[in-house]
Amino acid sequence: MEEFSAGGVVIRDGEVIVIVPVRRDAHGRTVLALPKGHPDGDETPEAAATREVREETGVTAVLREHLGDVR
Repeated sequence: MEEFSAGGVVIRDGEVIVIVPVRRDAHGRTVLALPKGHPDGDETPEAAATREVREETGVTAVLREHLGDVR
């Protein structure tokens, strides 16, 4: 089964702002992760990435480029 989520890394004044929410993995262990989540309804991946970064970090960001895929 394929799963899709969108998120991002924030860069401010040419520097990466490391914003890493704490999550639980499948075994209940605490892990670090980038802010990300699933698109809502007909939301585009770009809109989902922007929303997820804002919801999880409080930072309103503007998309600049695609970072690539994680598998």
